[in-house]
Amino acid sequence: IKVDAQGCTLYTEKQISVNLNVLFDNDSSNVTNALVNDVARLADFMNEYKSINVVIEGHSSSVGSEQYNLSLSQKRADAVKTILVKQFNVEPSRLTTIGFGESRLLTTGTTAADHKLNRRVVATIETTVKAVVSKD
Repeated sequence: IKVDAQGCTLYTEKQISVNLNVLFDNDSSNVTNALVNDVARLADFMNEYKSINVVIEGHSSSVGSEQYNLSLSQKRADAVKTILVKQFNVEPSRLTTIGFGESRLLTTGTTAADHKLNRRVVATIETTVKAVVSKD
């Protein structure tokens, strides 16, 4: 490691982040077992960095009524929050859920693939940590 003139360890700040992107079946708010590993990565990050709070965003495709999609997207976000709390012991007060319905589509196409991309829950978490500067 690098040290300063007094022999003290030198530190730098670095950005670290984790992204969550869980896709859902049509007209469903169930998180499949295959996707729980993605949620686990977020939980691990949150359990390591206890000061971080997360906004979990639920989204839907444009199929169905706007009001129904808003409700469904909220259920999707809440489903991910429930997994984080019940399976991974993340404190509920650190999690906020928002359902956006079809207001933030990734694609406006009408194919099954387009709709699948839009049926999602996302969260992006970034923080700055102190890291030891190593000798090169």
